Amino acid sequence: MEAATYTQRPPVWFWGILATLIGIQLYALLIAGVPSKLGFQMFAGKGYVDIVVSDPSGKRLDFDPELIPRIRVDTDWTTRLPEYLCTEVPGAAEVTVSQQHGSRTVTC
Repeated sequence: MEAATYTQRPPVWFWGILATLIGIQLYALLIAGVPSKLGFQMFAGKGYVDIVVSDPSGKRLDFDPELIPRIRVDTDWTTRLPEYLCTEVPGAAEVTVSQQHGSRTVTC
């Protein structure tokens, strides 16, 4: 006599949870847009920040990087950083901050 084999199918709730998990991943992959600020930070490092500090003769000045401890490209640095560097960098006559969305130049 042969022994009977018994296999149990997963319960219905298992298939519901599995479908939900797969559905969420497909939605994030195919439908949802690019992550936004304060959202998932996968794209936070994309872009650039270029800072140029010049003296009255137009020569580029080096400044202490500790003045700006952490430059994140998803922050708009063109609004307040040029004025700040004008006050903090000795001999600065002009400060230009450029990012992917535009640039701003301030005369000190």
